[in-house]
Amino acid sequence: MQLKKLIKKEFLRQIFLFLFIGGSATILNYLIFISLFKILSLHYLFAVTIGYLSGLLFTFILNKKHTFHSKEKTGKSMFLFILLNLFFLLINLELLYFFVELININATTMYFLLLIFTTPLKFIGSKILIFKNFNW
Repeated sequence: MQLKKLIKKEFLRQIFLFLFIGGSATILNYLIFISLFKILSLHYLFAVTIGYLSGLLFTFILNKKHTFHSKEKTGKSMFLFILLNLFFLLINLELLYFFVELININATTMYFLLLIFTTPLKFIGSKILIFKNFNW
């Protein structure tokens, strides 16, 4: 029973840290996106890409060290982390283009909704595929 409580507590700690670190990166990402899109009038897809990539190194280091306490080799795990995040970036870009251009939804609102949708998926991918942390 005690082990089960410890695992559950560790899992909740991981979720909290992942959301805090990811939330910080997302705020940075979103602010960069808004600045580039609204203030500098860059195309929304270009602004999303720059914003998204801005938080990658920040989140990788903090999640590897503090969230998942990963002992995986940095080079391999960083490569996988970049691949996972590029995958989600492409999904975000495709869905954003679809909803903005074809359905005429506001780009800033849609991007915010996509970030909320992809966060749990990135947590699971990071936990299992990248940092090899299988404790739930």
